[in-house]
Amino acid sequence: MQWIEVSVPTRSDEIDDVCAQLAELGAGGMVVEDETDFQQFLEQNHQYWDYVDDALEAQFRGVSRIKFYLADDDDGRAQLAAIRAGIGRELTTTTVRDSDWENNWRQYYQPIETGERLVVVPEWLDAPADGRLPLRLDPGLIFGTGSHATTRMCLAALEHCAGADRTVLDLGCGSGILGIGALLLGCAHVTGCDIDPKAPEVAA
Repeated sequence: MQWIEVSVPTRSDEIDDVCAQLAELGAGGMVVEDETDFQQFLEQNHQYWDYVDDALEAQFRGVSRIKFYLADDDDGRAQLAAIRAGIGRELTTTTVRDSDWENNWRQYYQPIETGERLVVVPEWLDAPADGRLPLRLDPGLIFGTGSHATTRMCLAALEHCAGADRTVLDLGCGSGILGIGALLLGCAHVTGCDIDPKAPEVAA
C-alpha cells in the first residue's frame, strides 16, 4: 500500500498548538521531528547505544516539523486538501510505500571483526567463513553491538587473558557481548549484571 507523507514545518515553541490544529482537522498518528527533543532524547537514553552516527545528528540539525500519513487514494487526497485549506501553513508531501520499520535498522548492522579470533555476527546473518569464532548477537536497543571502539578493544584484550581456569564478572553487561566473547574464548563461567531491565532478556 502507498501512503502520502505530509510534512508541516514549525517551530519548537508551537509544536503543541500545531498538533492540536492538525488533530481537529482529522490528522492522526503524528510524528514530531524536532532538534531540541532529539537532543533531550539522546541525553536521557544514552545507555541504549554505543554512539550516535554523525549523519543522524545532521538529519535533525535545525529541524522542527510534524509529519503524518494519509492513504494514497481518493479519500486520503480529499482529506489532504481539507487539511491544507484549514491549517494555513505550507505543507510538503511525498509518497512512501509500506515498510518493515521495526527491522529496517538491521541492514546497517554487519559482521564486525574484533582482535584476531572473534567476529561479531548479527543473528540473522551467516557467519563469514574465515575461521574466526562467531559471536552472535541481536542487541536491539541495548548497549553493546561491537561497533564501538571500546567494545572491540575489550574483546581483543580478552583474547590475551581468557582461559579455562578463569571466571568473569561483567558489570554493566548490556547486550552481554563481552561475557559471550569470554565464553567463546574458553572462560569457565561468566556472571553479568546491569541496571537496564532489558539487559537480562537480550544477554541470556
